[in-house]
Amino acid sequence: MASLEEQREEVRRTVILEQRQRATGNAFDELTLASGRTYRKVSVTAIDDAGVNVRHEDGSAKLRFEDLNASQRVLFGLEEDLAMAAVSREEQDAVAYEQWIDSRLVANNQAKEKAASELRQEASLKKSARLAAAVTAPVDLVSANTSTLSRPAKAVSRWRSSYKTYGPTYRYYSVPRYHYRSRTPIGPTMRPNRTSYGYYNSTACPTR
Repeated sequence: MASLEEQREEVRRTVILEQRQRATGNAFDELTLASGRTYRKVSVTAIDDAGVNVRHEDGSAKLRFEDLNASQRVLFGLEEDLAMAAVSREEQDAVAYEQWIDSRLVANNQAKEKAASELRQEASLKKSARLAAAVTAPVDLVSANTSTLSRPAKAVSRWRSSYKTYGPTYRYYSVPRYHYRSRTPIGPTMRPNRTSYGYYNSTACPTR
């Protein structure tokens, strides 16, 4: 019994597809829908379970099962149960697509917020570094002023005096003094000899 139903459904689908193939590409000067709306210069571009895709002088349109009258439904090979199932699938696909879009938007917003937070944190770190550098700068300047390079430069001249002295040159000689060692006890004028044993008299002898 199930196989018979499957065969009938297969025959039905074959007839519908053949009818749609014959209707695809047809052109109409005017096409009036069940609602009374009229399209001019209509050409059929595609047909599926959800409806008929057409082009007209004002653009393009998707004609649903409920938009067509009975003769037009037969002409384009549309069935009510197939049309309702197709519309339900389209609605489910639309809901799934919207959910996917929402998830992508949420992910993008989270990524942007994370990037903005990282930028703020980086800016805060740079600001802290600049403040720390500004605080330590005076100390560095003081320490730099004590270095040799911070001292003022001195002019160095290679000029030498070329003056010469003319006339006799006088030299002065000092008379040598002789000191004699003495073994006498240390007196007011005596002091120990640190270079040898004994003592010597600090009174200079007359020059010879």
